[in-house]
Amino acid sequence: MIFITYVINLGVSCFTLYNIMIMIYVTTVISVDLSLKTLKNFNISIS
Repeated sequence: MIFITYVINLGVSCFTLYNIMIMIYVTTVISVDLSLKTLKNFNISIS
C-alpha cells in the first residue's frame, strides 16, 4: 500500500515538473519572439 502511494506521488511530481518545464519553455519562446519583434521595429525606426 505504501509502495502504491509512493508511485502515485512520484507520478504526480513528475507530471508537475513536466508542466512547469512546458510553462517555462512557452514563456521563454514568447518573450524571445516579442524581443525579436521589438528589435526589428527598433532597427527599422533607426534607419
